[in-house]
Amino acid sequence: MGLFEGHAEYVARRCLDRRIRGRVLTLGRIDVFLTLPRFIGLMERLGLAEGVDGVPVFKDTDIARAVDALITGGGHLRTFCNPGIQAEPIVSDRLFFTALGFETVDAVDIGDHEGANLIFDLNADDIRSHIPDEYDLVLDCGTMEHVFDVARVFRHLFEVTRIGGHIIHVMPGNNFYDHGFYQLSPTLFRDYYFHNKFDLVDVSVMEYHSNTYAAPSDPLVERWDRYRSWRYDMDLMAPTSFGQLTNALYYTLACVRKVACSSCGKAPMQAMFVRHASVSSKIQELAGCGPVFIFGTARGAELLYNEIMRCPDVQLAGFIDLERTGTLFDLPVLRFDDFAATMPADTAVVLSNQYVRQNSARLNREGFTRIFDAHSLVMALNRQAEERRAGGTR
Repeated sequence: MGLFEGHAEYVARRCLDRRIRGRVLTLGRIDVFLTLPRFIGLMERLGLAEGVDGVPVFKDTDIARAVDALITGGGHLRTFCNPGIQAEPIVSDRLFFTALGFETVDAVDIGDHEGANLIFDLNADDIRSHIPDEYDLVLDCGTMEHVFDVARVFRHLFEVTRIGGHIIHVMPGNNFYDHGFYQLSPTLFRDYYFHNKFDLVDVSVMEYHSNTYAAPSDPLVERWDRYRSWRYDMDLMAPTSFGQLTNALYYTLACVRKVACSSCGKAPMQAMFVRHASVSSKIQELAGCGPVFIFGTARGAELLYNEIMRCPDVQLAGFIDLERTGTLFDLPVLRFDDFAATMPADTAVVLSNQYVRQNSARLNREGFTRIFDAHSLVMALNRQAEERRAGGTR
């Protein structure tokens, strides 16, 4: 279970953007594959600290005191067990999480052989009898794929995450053949958490490439050191599903937030088949979310409105537009600034157009987290409308 530099940056940025701090539980003891100079470089990029004489000096005084205590006690570095992966000492998981503002760092594993302080088999039942506490962040950086009962792991994650807390996954995707029981696709996390009414903060794909100029004898983290990531889009990824990806290492990244109406154990249908089975079943996922606003007022918003009206349990309250005000279908159209100023942060927002990343960022900056990406659904509805106009029967 470990974080390469790109993974560590993803986790750190999600924690900073979402203001996640306090108590963290990791599945397995996390190896953070950053030497101290690389860790300082990451903290500088994040604006948290500066390197002074080879030591990180943090701007937050409480974090600075906690980090200084770790360094004084020698708890800031550790030596990884396999020099073929990482030869130089790396920063400890406690230093990494302390730097992000966490005060409690716990790890759960099947045994204590890697230093976990909580012992539990994730294939077993009743995690709360072993871990009675709830956490602000639960982090899975390469454990789920080694546990046969993936559905049970999802239930455990739900049970140990507090309402308002977050779950982050950094999971192996393509080119991890026989690394674990499974290679995990982004659609698993998007569909499961959407169906169980979590806030989908982010689902992304990360691609790691090998360094052409690295020697074959160099440690693995130096041979695989070039990365990039992008937000997952089912329709954009679909054409690459059959042999079109490169020889890079692919990771699935996800960040979700547990809210009062979140559940666990509901088995989703894969989203790419929902459009062929029943569009209304996808809309039905909004039931019980309270007032729902559609972001957009164009064709996609109209298609969503028509579909939502078929689901009486969904409480559609209005529309959001960047400039337009007035009414649409006798419901209010609010300018985004007015919506952000007047509506509570737990209001559910459905994105109806292709500007998913931009509009998600706008909502996140204003504290809104219950965001549903309906762009692929709108495309499916539009295709159905075109087929009906053409006299099709599908």
